[in-house]
Amino acid sequence: MSIVRLAFLAVIIIIIGIVASYSLYDYFTSPHYKMIEINDFSKIYSLIVINNNEIILGGVKIINNTFPIGIAGIYFLNNNTFINFNVSEYFNGGYIYSLGYNGTAILLGGSTRINGTLHTSLVEINLQDYKIYNLSKFISPFYTIGQIYAIDWTGNYWLVGGNAYIVGVGQSPFLIPFLLKINSSGFYDLSPKLPSDFKVLGGSSTIYSIYSKNSSSIIVGGNAVNMTATIYYNNTFYNVSFNFLHLGVLLTSYYWKGYWLIGGENLTNPENPEPFLAYINNSQVYPIKLKYQLGVVTSLSSINNNIIIALRVPFITSNGTTYGSVILYGHNFEKLDTIMSKPFIVIENMVTYNSILYGVGYEQKGNNFYGILIIFSRI
Repeated sequence: MSIVRLAFLAVIIIIIGIVASYSLYDYFTSPHYKMIEINDFSKIYSLIVINNNEIILGGVKIINNTFPIGIAGIYFLNNNTFINFNVSEYFNGGYIYSLGYNGTAILLGGSTRINGTLHTSLVEINLQDYKIYNLSKFISPFYTIGQIYAIDWTGNYWLVGGNAYIVGVGQSPFLIPFLLKINSSGFYDLSPKLPSDFKVLGGSSTIYSIYSKNSSSIIVGGNAVNMTATIYYNNTFYNVSFNFLHLGVLLTSYYWKGYWLIGGENLTNPENPEPFLAYINNSQVYPIKLKYQLGVVTSLSSINNNIIIALRVPFITSNGTTYGSVILYGHNFEKLDTIMSKPFIVIENMVTYNSILYGVGYEQKGNNFYGILIIFSRI
């Protein structure tokens, strides 16, 4: 074998070694995730991670692309099976939007359709014996027509929020927000104490997210025009000030590195909704600039002291424009890396458990939607 051929082979071996090294580096350093399609759902809106094997899911199955039925159950990771809780009779014609967990029981909140109208629906399941309790009857009749969007366990009591459909005398129908406090003593209506921004008469006001930390809770949503937010602590609501034009709605909230975070959609330009993210310091809202100019922030979480932000954004595909998801990750807001960017996939909710990130949402295939669970085992 000639010296030239030996030299050529040596170069080829070196190149192969370099490529293999980069491939191994990329494999062991790049985010790694798997996506599981769960056909029991058309869309999954919320999840609770019980342990490394059991995940509670809540969402909707759309029958014949027209009729919704709220679905909830446990997904077992060890054998990839789903067991339905059989609570759909309480969410027939409606949705399950939110789940809450206090260590022994879960609350499921959403709506059911009665005589053509969506009614609030709240169900408790005892995870010790899986008994089902319909708590909807304990909700004030004033909030009967409407939907529940947010549930959170504070450590001492439940907070449940949503909206109610009101028909005033001589007025057009409108939506008002409601907030309930539930403990062993009963149901307490906190709605009248909400800040005035939450109660724009004649408007459309809703509570979409509640997050509790360190004995306080943040409650966010939107009224007919503006984003709304308040902090609830020691039986008192504290105003959150937006010292700027804040047209839009807040859909998610979180607590990270000593600050409340809020996210949603900026509608200053309604034709081009912009993802909105901000932190709260001394009751003042400070917006955070994101590199994406169209879309909405759908969920917030963190892992290993790093923030995780899920956005629903438009993608340009060969078939036109469609929605998909982007997940941003970083130690600070000035440097956020994109760890996932997928058209036709929408992330509705994220939860971190034992340094693993779990996300739920749906995948669009043609005109059909399929519930998905995404697991990031390495970020």
